[in-house]
Amino acid sequence: MNGKDLINGLSYLDDRLIAEAAEKKIEKTATRFALPIASGFVLLVTAVSLWSYRQLHTPISPNNIPPVVSDESHLPVESDESLPSVRSEETTLPEKEYTLNFNEIHSQTANDITIKGHFMEQLTGPQIEKLLPNLAGNYQAEGIVNYSSDDGKASIFDSIVNIRSEGRNDVRMTIAPGEVKKCYIIEGEPVLSEIEGVEIQAGIFITDKNSRGERNTIYYADFKLEEVAYYVEFCGEVTDRQFFTDFIAGIVSGGKADLSVLDNPAVPVLRDEKLQEENIYKEADFGAYLPKFPKEYQYNEASRTVDQNGDYLFASWAKGYNDIRVIIAKLTEQDQDRIVSVQDTKLYDMSLYPIPWADSMPMDTRETIQDPIFKVEELTLDIVKMRGYVRGESNDPSGNSVNLQFGVLYQDILVEVSTEGITPEYLFEELMKLPGK
Repeated sequence: MNGKDLINGLSYLDDRLIAEAAEKKIEKTATRFALPIASGFVLLVTAVSLWSYRQLHTPISPNNIPPVVSDESHLPVESDESLPSVRSEETTLPEKEYTLNFNEIHSQTANDITIKGHFMEQLTGPQIEKLLPNLAGNYQAEGIVNYSSDDGKASIFDSIVNIRSEGRNDVRMTIAPGEVKKCYIIEGEPVLSEIEGVEIQAGIFITDKNSRGERNTIYYADFKLEEVAYYVEFCGEVTDRQFFTDFIAGIVSGGKADLSVLDNPAVPVLRDEKLQEENIYKEADFGAYLPKFPKEYQYNEASRTVDQNGDYLFASWAKGYNDIRVIIAKLTEQDQDRIVSVQDTKLYDMSLYPIPWADSMPMDTRETIQDPIFKVEELTLDIVKMRGYVRGESNDPSGNSVNLQFGVLYQDILVEVSTEGITPEYLFEELMKLPGK
């Protein structure tokens, strides 16, 4: 999974992170520092940050029949055997033009969604065909289904599917029984649209210019087909209104998703145990590797978790707007890629990378730069100092606090810290007291 720490910048999230999460373990630091740990797994839903800007071309219709153009770049997508494809002999999309009323979006939200006993599975090609029966032709599709479980029994929470088309970003949709959380806010009474008798609430949001003077246009739509709810999102250009409209019409014309194809999953071993403050340092597996922090930082929460993402201890504290988060687990193969040599300062010296990091950090090494891992026998106070940076956000009272984020490897135990307001001297001293030094 390529998702980055949301604390450091949502713009680093890869737009395929949801699907990739089903294929391999989620890396602990990047995700766990970003997500509050509650009674169950927590998904953080974002909007603009899910997409990276690309130059877009003339839209393709939902059934992959290209418009009448002379440019061969608009021909259907070639098959990619590495991804499930949605294919059908026939399409039921009526041959008529549809319109959507796009309400102006005044703000976007990042919703914390708690899923009790969460686990997920990757969708297969046949399952996607049942979820989206009218997306025919050569569209490429991939995704996951999120389950909620209790006492060994599982129920569908939602399914997230990415649909690919030629020369443009993915169309991302969430399909759920009953309701889907919205990722946008419309001020006032929204103007609804109708396609084939289905009411649709659509929206449009145009981002501010980035450092290169580029803007993104984010399209949204949510609606219900009987008891099945849909939320669809697409990042494109202002000229893509009809593409998005036709895409929504294709979903509606195909009828509701058959969620029964997602029934009866195998429930994995799960553990989610809340720990009281007096017990966190006594936790049998990882408690001895938990650093101590100044008393003025108030204890927030701690949990001992076993899930599809790993086997770890999480704990957090706060003082005003300053937070401390710690995650402790055994080293994994994915973690090994972030172990750095202390001589290679360009992989961890934060003074080399001014904010915004999207402009200053190299794409191929930014994951390591944000979350390097040091062997404890090589860690020095000077290295910890080099990890410090200040956000300096004018609207944040803690904007001038020193931020420190990195991991320390004690033989096979990895201790990852993310602190605000703690001095490098204090943190280094506490890390040196842990077993395995």
